[in-house]
Amino acid sequence: MPKKLTWFLISVGVLIGIIFAINFFTLNLPVSNHLSEDYRNESLEMSVRYSYYVNPNRIAISLDKCEEAAPVDILRGLLQTAEALKSRSFSKVELYKGFDHRFTLSGKYFKQLGEEYDFQNPVYTARTLPEKLTNPDGTKAYYNFRSGFAGLSEEMETFSEFTVDWCK
Repeated sequence: MPKKLTWFLISVGVLIGIIFAINFFTLNLPVSNHLSEDYRNESLEMSVRYSYYVNPNRIAISLDKCEEAAPVDILRGLLQTAEALKSRSFSKVELYKGFDHRFTLSGKYFKQLGEEYDFQNPVYTARTLPEKLTNPDGTKAYYNFRSGFAGLSEEMETFSEFTVDWCK
């Protein structure tokens, strides 16, 4: 093999290694450590990376294992991920199942979730989260037609539907 090609391949390999290391140490490791502090997260596996591994303005949260998780477990995992990254700002947060892009959240709302984790009522968050989600094409993912106490049951049903849609 020619020397130039060898050096080129080595350089590309090193660059790919650096990209994966940056994703691992700046996003995935802090989130994994934070989630592992709560024994209730044993039914979940989530990983975090920059969008396409290189876009620092967007992150991708992948729900890798969730088959035995209850909707509340999935919500807690998402909220604890937001809490672990609350000092960072992103334009968008993409929610994946493996490598399948399912939903998108605004980065501003994701940051708010992290900042409010310690004091916000999780039932309120569960009720209002689905209306903040968009499909990958930017269209609204869920609609709630009733609000207030009259719409509580519908909102909780929509939340449950979201967790199933993200996990399946």
